[in-house]
Amino acid sequence: MAVITVDEALQHLGIDYADETVTQNVTTAVNAADLTLKGAVGEDVESLLPDDARAKQLALLYMEDYYNERALTESSSKQGTAHRAQVTILEWQLKLELRRLREVSS
Repeated sequence: MAVITVDEALQHLGIDYADETVTQNVTTAVNAADLTLKGAVGEDVESLLPDDARAKQLALLYMEDYYNERALTESSSKQGTAHRAQVTILEWQLKLELRRLREVSS
C-alpha cells in the first residue's frame, strides 16, 4: 500500500476534476513516488513510521515532481532547486529516524 492515495495526490495538485488520462498520470506518479520513498529512506518506512507526516509530505513532493516533470524544461529545473533542498532534508530526517527505530527493535 502506498503512503499516499490517488485522492490525496489529486487534492495536493489542486485537481478538482480528473478525467481518465489525468487519473492514470496521477496514479503512475503516486506509484513511482512510493517506490522512490522506499528506495530513498528504507523499505520499512510504512511499517516503522506508519503515520509519519514527513513521509507523507516527502511522498507528495516526489509525486508532484513526477507528475509535473513529465516533460523537463529549463524553467521547471530552476524552480526545483528549493524543492530539492526540502526533499533532501526530509530524506535524511526519515533515514535517521528509521535507523534509530531499527536499532531499538533489534
